[in-house]
Amino acid sequence: MLRFSGHETFPCRYSWIPKAYEALACNPHLFRDEAEAMVELGVGKNMVRAIRFWIRAAKIHTEDNGLVPTELGKAIFAKDGIDPYMEDIKTNWIIHWNIANISKNPLFAWRHVFNHWHHPEFTRTELESTFFTEASTLDRPLSKVTTDQHVDVFLRTYIAKGVGQDEAIEDSLDCPLAELRLIKIVGERSAKGSKQREPVYSFRYEEKEDISSNLFVFFINDFWSNNRANEKTITLHDLAYAELSPGQLLKIPEQSIRNRLENIEKNSGGAFSFDDSSTVQRIVKNKNTNRIELLYAAYGQ
Repeated sequence: MLRFSGHETFPCRYSWIPKAYEALACNPHLFRDEAEAMVELGVGKNMVRAIRFWIRAAKIHTEDNGLVPTELGKAIFAKDGIDPYMEDIKTNWIIHWNIANISKNPLFAWRHVFNHWHHPEFTRTELESTFFTEASTLDRPLSKVTTDQHVDVFLRTYIAKGVGQDEAIEDSLDCPLAELRLIKIVGERSAKGSKQREPVYSFRYEEKEDISSNLFVFFINDFWSNNRANEKTITLHDLAYAELSPGQLLKIPEQSIRNRLENIEKNSGGAFSFDDSSTVQRIVKNKNTNRIELLYAAYGQ
């Protein structure tokens, strides 16, 4: 079932994941006592619930007699991990990827906007209308307030508060994913049936230089494992356009993906190769992969 709530109307904030990871390392059952968690994390009750939601959505922790770190969570956020304080933008990309890739009860905004929004631009009003229409078809229809709050959290995740089209964002980020600049403000227009003007948003659909070749291999492997585990080949078209594909979730154009694939055999240690000799260009899986080994390689370790 698609989810519109659970985040308590808060986007994930910069300090939440590292702070929660450290606290849960000492007490995996911390979130069972919200009062204790409020004291330990220094936040209010609703934020405690939001932190618990986001560390699970980002697949840093999972439920197992308390909240325990996933293998990826340990590799990145342990004291001797790759990036325990989220100083490397690769970590932000991985968190975005994980949230957008939730398989059980995915977040509606992430699933719909990144995969099924086929217009070049959108406004808040347009998203609110679409979300409310979709929610009305559910077994338990949601209120417009709930769907509007979901839109707000989604936009605040990727657009820094108070940041305009040409403004710097370094000091005003609410959420680390805003640093990815996946969504940008491209202008403004009047909302339908209103004289009030509102921002117009668009995806930054271009080559992403901060997604390294090895990090892109990590994402390809995840897409393959999660969606095509029994297949030996994947077409370039599917990598660019299929639901939950790197092209859709990272907003990288097909030609840029093709360029990256030309060196994938070297960058994947021979795990994948690019076959462009046939009518349908495709990637071939040559051997099994280890996700955590690919994660370390993505960080150059």
